[in-house]
Amino acid sequence: KRQADRMKRTEITQEYVLNSLKSVADRCMGERLDSSGANKSLELLGKHLKLFTEKVEQSGSLTLNVITGIEHAPADD
Repeated sequence: KRQADRMKRTEITQEYVLNSLKSVADRCMGERLDSSGANKSLELLGKHLKLFTEKVEQSGSLTLNVITGIEHAPADD
């Protein structure tokens, strides 16, 4: 709720941030190439789009069967 209120108050939305990053990337790749600025803005856009992930997200279930009461043979000396 507070985040939504802050977005309304500042007018900084997800769309605004993405458009700004795109604009920065476009300008940095213009006549006077700024590879550092272009790379950073494209990296942030790529992360938003999950083009490269730092974690692997998995879902599903896992069943473990615990076996108890197994006797081990004595070790040979």
